[in-house]
Amino acid sequence: MNVFLSCTKEKSNKRCKAVEMYMPSSLFSKSYEYAKSLNPDHIYILSAKHHLLKLDDVIDPYNVTLNDASVDERKEWTEEVLKQMKDAHIDFGAKTYFFCGENYIEFLKEHFSNNESVYAGKGIGEIMHWLDSKLKQIKESLSDWIKCYTNNKSIEDYLY
Repeated sequence: MNVFLSCTKEKSNKRCKAVEMYMPSSLFSKSYEYAKSLNPDHIYILSAKHHLLKLDDVIDPYNVTLNDASVDERKEWTEEVLKQMKDAHIDFGAKTYFFCGENYIEFLKEHFSNNESVYAGKGIGEIMHWLDSKLKQIKESLSDWIKCYTNNKSIEDYLY
């Protein structure tokens, strides 16, 4: 399974790993947390500037978005991303989740035979509500599982 997260406007102000660069964004941090719960084989970040990023790639802060790009620029960006994906041996037939806005995947998703655009048709408020709900379900399930195997204590009893 593949998961692709998009870069965000809100970023760290210092050179760091790609996954850390976007953590100041609630959207990114919640998407990343939920993506990890899916137990994917790979998680990558789609960056307007760097194209395809591994989570541990070290990058500098930048201010580039595809939201201002023309159709031709987005097609050119997609071609570079596809080249990087092929070089990374990404399985285009594997189940793939895109946690990205349409400008990042409009020409990309068609190359994946089994894909889901998680944000499709949702506004930012709806996306955040959906992520909060999913993360709450995960926490509740984990809490219930721990109670089953630990003398009915709550998860909070073990966290501190």
